[in-house]
Amino acid sequence: MGPSDRPVASEYLRLIGGEPVVDEPYLQARFSGTADRRDGDGVTWSWATPGPASDWRQVSEDRFGCGLLRDGDGWVLFTDALGVNPVLVRVVDDVVLFGDSVEALAAVGPVLEPDWQAWSETISLGAPLGDRTHFSGIRRLRAGTALRVGRDGSVTGIGYLPSWTTYTPDPVRPEEMVETLLAALPDAEGIAVPLSGGWDSRILAALACRRYRPLPDAWTVGQDDGRDRDLDLAPAVAQALGLTQHVVTQPLSGWPELAGEARRRLGHVTWLHTWFMPLVREMRGSVPAFLDGLAGDVIVKGLFVDEDLLDAPEADRPGMLFARLGGDPERFQGLFREEVVPAILEPAREDFLAIARLFEGHANQLALTILQTRTARVIAPAALRLFGPEIRPWFPYMHPDFLRMALTVDPREKLEGALSRRLLMTAAPQVADLPSTNDPGDPQPRTRYWLQAGKEALTWMIGLVESSSPAAALFRPGVLATLGEHGVDRKKTGLEALRALQAASLLADWEITYRERLAPSTPPWA
Repeated sequence: MGPSDRPVASEYLRLIGGEPVVDEPYLQARFSGTADRRDGDGVTWSWATPGPASDWRQVSEDRFGCGLLRDGDGWVLFTDALGVNPVLVRVVDDVVLFGDSVEALAAVGPVLEPDWQAWSETISLGAPLGDRTHFSGIRRLRAGTALRVGRDGSVTGIGYLPSWTTYTPDPVRPEEMVETLLAALPDAEGIAVPLSGGWDSRILAALACRRYRPLPDAWTVGQDDGRDRDLDLAPAVAQALGLTQHVVTQPLSGWPELAGEARRRLGHVTWLHTWFMPLVREMRGSVPAFLDGLAGDVIVKGLFVDEDLLDAPEADRPGMLFARLGGDPERFQGLFREEVVPAILEPAREDFLAIARLFEGHANQLALTILQTRTARVIAPAALRLFGPEIRPWFPYMHPDFLRMALTVDPREKLEGALSRRLLMTAAPQVADLPSTNDPGDPQPRTRYWLQAGKEALTWMIGLVESSSPAAALFRPGVLATLGEHGVDRKKTGLEALRALQAASLLADWEITYRERLAPSTPPWA
């Protein structure tokens, strides 16, 4: 967007390649890959209800899509209503560069400053929030926002609040919810169903059995948590539903290579999801599309929300939720230097609470906050960037019709998974009573090899951290040496140490990768 005669514009267009979709004096755009729509009026991609739409907002809100569409005498670049689709922008020499690859945007123009607050959010919550990326000069369109470029080259920010942020209480209707979810399954061939030991994937698998002929295949992978209960529980569900099941186990070595590929594909946006890589590699080339249970745990099962949280004063709930999602200072006790913890958590908490305020007054404020932070920014990239673009993800729980319905249900109706159980009993009574990872209690499953906590993985992560000053500055003296010598145990303290090390090693990996493109900068915790 803007002056096309600037060298940075032509350099960027050469770098990203693709076919021209817009070529006007004030706007040039290139596109490669698959699209729901691609014509003289623009290009769009959506992950719910693909098809034509009258304007960009309809694509954004009702299709959960992103794209570039003609709008009167100008064009609109937009993301979806929850900000799941990464639409990134960078301004260089009065030119607005845009795309979905932070690597490409960082490769042109002058060097960039790190956004240390984005890293605070990644270390505590798992990924940057709002419009932040790990580069201060590269921004991400916020949920439900867009940039409009006029014929004179002017660029204006616009946005909206989705209609489903208005709360209207409605009685729970399990039968109608199940039928709405069934209608959200796409008309597509070769659909696969990732099947875990939980309720969300079980509901989708049961509905897929009603929807598709021949029946879809089920795919299950161990989560590399040292327990891998999905491997124990999913086979009985697949057998009861009559599904052919493919079981993928974690390897006994090679975690650094798996993590390196995951981080590159994810654009270093989060340190999670490495455990998906063995499944991704098996499904590529044999599966064209799959049903993903994204958000089912939040809007149906009520993940992270319990009676204590709902009974707390309304003003206190977002802060309590922040602590549950990763902002609890006790997580880093004995790991990070004492002055580091507030330097990380206070700015991250500020951004998180600002997002929560958008949904004040909504009974499902907490769920909406989780959707726009953890779901959209931390969890969704796995489906979009690891499985996709080679394998097309579909998110039935995020279909606008089902989302609106789920957000009218009182959150107390979801406590302890009550709504999930009702939907499961309605959709598939034959598997409703089979053991699940969502069952109450703490069973003692078999112990399996914990690849991400093995010597090979720890040595690799510690080596990265020690090679990066911003990452090494997080830890207390002696902590890295102790982790390298003694490893981590399966208790909560061991898990928190592993999480802290993975987050810090992601920072180190990013800083080393982009070192030549970064301006000198000292993090606030150093």
